[in-house]
Order: sequence, then structure tokens, then C-alpha cells
Amino acid sequence: MAASKIRQIFEELKEDLPLKRTVVLRIVPMKGHASCSLSDSEKLITICINSRDSETVQTDSIIHEYGHAMEYDQLGNHSKFWGECQAKAYTAWAKRH
Repeated sequence: MAASKIRQIFEELKEDLPLKRTVVLRIVPMKGHASCSLSDSEKLITICINSRDSETVQTDSIIHEYGHAMEYDQLGNHSKFWGECQAKAYTAWAKRH
């Protein structure tokens, strides 16, 4: 998948579901499909997507990880609230695609 496509989805999610904290996207070769992390200072959320994955997996991964970013933005940690966040991210994506 072209990096521009996944970046477009990321920008759409940021527009539709804005966060208070800064969120950045990295598309890199990695083990696993994706990750989302909150910096030690708790000011930066980083989403990493595996550049070697298929378009379908990358799309699912950015939606999944943006749900975590929303959760970290609101709570600062991983919780049961992630499911609601992921559903909102998926709905925002589905409305555009």
C-alpha cells in the first residue's frame, strides 16, 4: 500500500476525531502489524504501522491504533474504553470510504 493512502486515512481520522495531544504516524518495517504508544512526558502519541503489510491490514491497523490513541488521549492508559474509541474510529473511516 502506498504510504500516501495510509497517511490520508490518518489525516481524516485526526480531522474527524481530533485529539488534545499531538499524534504522529510512522510507517516503518516492524515486527507485528502496528503499535501505539504514549511518550514518557505524556504529550506525544506515536502510531507505527508496518510498511510491509497489505493494504487491508494497514487500513485495519490504523483504525485500531487510532482507537488506542483516542483512549490514551482521554485516559492516559489502556482500558476497556478502547472498544468504544475503536468503534468511533471505524465509523469515521466508514463514512468516508
